[in-house]
Amino acid sequence: MNKHSSGTPSLGDDEAVARLVYEYYRRSGKIIPQTPDDVARAEANDAKNPVTLPPRLQNPDLFCDAPCGAPSKPLQFPPAELGPSAENLARAAREGGTISPEAEARMEQDRARAERQADEEKPFK
Repeated sequence: MNKHSSGTPSLGDDEAVARLVYEYYRRSGKIIPQTPDDVARAEANDAKNPVTLPPRLQNPDLFCDAPCGAPSKPLQFPPAELGPSAENLARAAREGGTISPEAEARMEQDRARAERQADEEKPFK
């Protein structure tokens, strides 16, 4: 004969067990707050129990630093060295226009230059 405490559901009561499991996960913070009340409770709990990051993670530039000390450069689009040709090429592509052989040659040169530059800037070879 199985004895159950008065507040514990039997294994046959799937809905009650699911509610208990959900409540456990919600209260332990393993489920993202879903209602305004849940969010308010989570914020109050966070205020009572603040989390301190380890010193290594307190540096805001930690993830912005280039790997292996390689210099980092902000990306620009379109690349500045293309100048007005970038706008012309983009316009031709958008409007379905024909690209002249000269523009195509410039595109090939630009691509080759960019690939060479990317190869030179790789921190690992």
